[in-house]
Amino acid sequence: MNFAKLRRCGKQFIKLGPRRSFHILENRIKTGCFNHYWRYMAKKNEAGSTWLSLVKRHGFPKNFDEFFKTISRKKLSCLEELYPINDFDKNDVIKQADEFVNKTFEILGSGKRTFDSIPWNDDFRLKQQNKLAKTSFDKDAYYKDIHIKSGKTKTFAKDIKVPWELSRFYHLFVIGQAYELTQDEKYTKAFVEQVSDWMENNQFLLGPNWVCPMDVGIRSINFVWGLMFFKSSDSVSPKFWEKFLCSMYDHFFYLENNWEVYDSLTSNHYISDLIGYFYLCLVFSDIPGVKDKTRWCYQELLREFEKQVFEEGTDYEGSTGYHKLVTEIFSHFYLLGRELAFPFSTFFVDKLSRMYDFIDMCSSSPGKFVKIGDNDSGRIMYYSITEKLVNEFKSKNKKTKEFYPRFGLSVLKKNDWHITLRHHAYDQYQPSGHFHNDVGSVTLAYKGKDIFIDPGTYLYTPSEVWRNHMRSVVVHNTFFLDGLEFVPFDYRLFALEIPAQINNDKHFSLEHDLYGVFELRAHRDLNLNETDKVFKITDWWTCIGTCQRAYPQVCWNFTLDSAIETKKDKNGWILSCGGDPLIRISSENIKFNEALAFASKEYGEVQKTRALRAVMPFELYKKSTIIIEGL
Repeated sequence: MNFAKLRRCGKQFIKLGPRRSFHILENRIKTGCFNHYWRYMAKKNEAGSTWLSLVKRHGFPKNFDEFFKTISRKKLSCLEELYPINDFDKNDVIKQADEFVNKTFEILGSGKRTFDSIPWNDDFRLKQQNKLAKTSFDKDAYYKDIHIKSGKTKTFAKDIKVPWELSRFYHLFVIGQAYELTQDEKYTKAFVEQVSDWMENNQFLLGPNWVCPMDVGIRSINFVWGLMFFKSSDSVSPKFWEKFLCSMYDHFFYLENNWEVYDSLTSNHYISDLIGYFYLCLVFSDIPGVKDKTRWCYQELLREFEKQVFEEGTDYEGSTGYHKLVTEIFSHFYLLGRELAFPFSTFFVDKLSRMYDFIDMCSSSPGKFVKIGDNDSGRIMYYSITEKLVNEFKSKNKKTKEFYPRFGLSVLKKNDWHITLRHHAYDQYQPSGHFHNDVGSVTLAYKGKDIFIDPGTYLYTPSEVWRNHMRSVVVHNTFFLDGLEFVPFDYRLFALEIPAQINNDKHFSLEHDLYGVFELRAHRDLNLNETDKVFKITDWWTCIGTCQRAYPQVCWNFTLDSAIETKKDKNGWILSCGGDPLIRISSENIKFNEALAFASKEYGEVQKTRALRAVMPFELYKKSTIIIEGL
């Protein structure tokens, strides 16, 4: 008997209580029964729906053409507010669509690759880096039998996110736009061929692209958009539409039986499941019972909006990248819900507006969004959150500074400066998987140029070494004790045992006790003087106990954007971009040196850059001020 597992189950039972525990147990039994039957059906290649099976199950008309006429009358007119074709350079849309028609893709740092056959089940990016690596996932394996294995060293394991990303079919929206602009049937042909190829190589419930419900939900959205763009084309055969709609129904059925709720915890994954399901409810609204399911999905998304989005308008997963994804999801929910005549309160609309305010405040300039916490370049549609959407949804009151105590972030956006400071803010009901050890970390942009940057994420499961390095304290722009993480890492790549903290900090002033065993409290204050020319960072420690022990050295780190040039002089360091001096950084008692660093602006990409770092024996440490002057 596994006593350790039994002990964990007992603790979980006490934590959740009898009612929630039995509800979870009931769901697990239901899931077990589902998997027992459908594994058997999938192995026989009989799990996927056929039109005849849907006719028997739901009383669909035997004549598919009759059903398709009903589907063809459905529109997404309200959602055209998201990405009106007139907002984009038509030549750029056609150029990008032509690349997709030519099977040219750029996926998670792969660079542009043109394929003879699209590798739906392969980490082709790793194949570029290591020709001897095993890069394929078993497309004939039952989805629950595929386990994501992490790389244990700097040598990468295959990344399941690569086939997931490709199979989300973001590109269908661009191909559809090009068809709308030109009526050229080559786009229709590409749509039919690529979707048909995917269905052929990704049988229902088999292979990596059925492992993650979130990705099934996102693919569902893009399939619905593909349907809307090409439903009127005469060059698409009824046979294709029949198979395509059966596959969409399989997505619908799959989501109903694979909601991503873990011990009652929910995240961006669950609402991605829900928004994909909400889209599919529109397509299958004529099936008996689907209207009730649509109302349930609407209510569930409202509950998650209340739960996952703080009153201040920030996402509770503690990441600006995931905040952007969650904002996109709830924007689709709002517009599609309005299309379906569901009501939305003023409270909902105002909080959604505050979500866009947060995106605006975290943008140092158009297109330059501060990445704090994890960033996997997630989105649900190709264009994600555009500048136009931000300008349309954000409130009209221009702000120069804001403090988000629940998220844990101070932001200053004033004249030439854009500055953020990360605070310790966490409640135990929040998922911790996308937090980093970044308390006290600063980002800085001046005159529209990024200078101190968050190091980003780079990778998740391909390398535990890189994963933990990029979320460690040593690469963030804060001060810390040498060799010690604020929160130690363990075998879990998507969890941190963060202590709960009710945020009593003030704007640009923080303190934390994360080094509890040392009985020390860290303090950091930021101040921009009245002339907006001198920015000061002041750091110090205080004892909260006996403090009679030896301490590790105190360290500082400031990771620089790769475009920043450095020059040391007698007064400190001058940081420039393109030969133009931007700031001078100096300190009376902190001596900075230049060091090699790494930064990742998008998932799958990493580049060498530099950092300014300093080390000081704790016994010589006193209150220290770092002076940053705008030049």
